[in-house]
Amino acid sequence: MIDAIANGLSRHVNISTDTWTMSLWNKDEVQFHDDHRLLGELEKLQTEIVQTPNTSVLPEKIENRHNILSTIGMTESIKRDQGSSSTSMTHVSVGTSGTAESESHTNLQSEDTGGSYARKAFASSGTKAFTGTTAKYAMMFQDSEVSTTPITLRESGIHWAASGDSNLHARVAFSDFELSSGSLFVVQITEQQANGTL
Repeated sequence: MIDAIANGLSRHVNISTDTWTMSLWNKDEVQFHDDHRLLGELEKLQTEIVQTPNTSVLPEKIENRHNILSTIGMTESIKRDQGSSSTSMTHVSVGTSGTAESESHTNLQSEDTGGSYARKAFASSGTKAFTGTTAKYAMMFQDSEVSTTPITLRESGIHWAASGDSNLHARVAFSDFELSSGSLFVVQITEQQANGTL
């Protein structure tokens, strides 16, 4: 049955992969500028770690995850393509729920609240850029930018609004990252568009 369906389809398909890298750093060991140089600094440091692991500053923890875009995120992307929406990826969020990602999610499952926490805006910090058909995003959260420390982060999202529900482009759940005093939590998102075949 599956073979019959596949044989009736075009062999030309579009594939989108969404890769997230979460890392935790000691801010006494590494200095990231929380501005539009963050992505370049991360990529340079990651190259150094691969080439000279014994002499480079290493993260306290790092994790790579793949996930899917939200349904509302894909719909919003279509609206942008057709000119009926002028939104863009503007903010990154963090939260404490480890619930697995779902296409139906419209927000984080337990976004951090209170204290000095707010979604972080690319207009004032972090980086968004593209290379060819790959979009890249990076954002850093310091201990002063969450509701309390220590806090165990288990999810992150990228949004097209500063607050509220129903503006989640993508969400990722990951293992426990404890952000404590003196820690830096960094999220990198790489969204790649590519052609492929079945």
